[in-house]
Amino acid sequence: MNFDFRIDPETGISERALDLHGNFAKAAQWAIEHQASLFCILGDLFDRAHVAPVFREMVRKDVIEPLGAAGIEVWILAGNHDEPRRTARSTSLDDYR
Repeated sequence: MNFDFRIDPETGISERALDLHGNFAKAAQWAIEHQASLFCILGDLFDRAHVAPVFREMVRKDVIEPLGAAGIEVWILAGNHDEPRRTARSTSLDDYR
């Protein structure tokens, strides 16, 4: 069995994750262009509780900060993949408080 996971050599992030991120950034840009007042992320911002810092920073730079700069309120609700394991101190969502 051969699994072909393509990884971006610059970021170390899978092409699939980068594609999903690109679509997420496009949704944020659409909200900005249409002068939304609220942008809701209804769970599972990431697919695991602990996410690479480079990917968390991409979400901040490409999604969260542009929305905030446009005056759009951002609500992030934790999903089942965002919750930490019992022994963890925090999740990747803590970056966006």
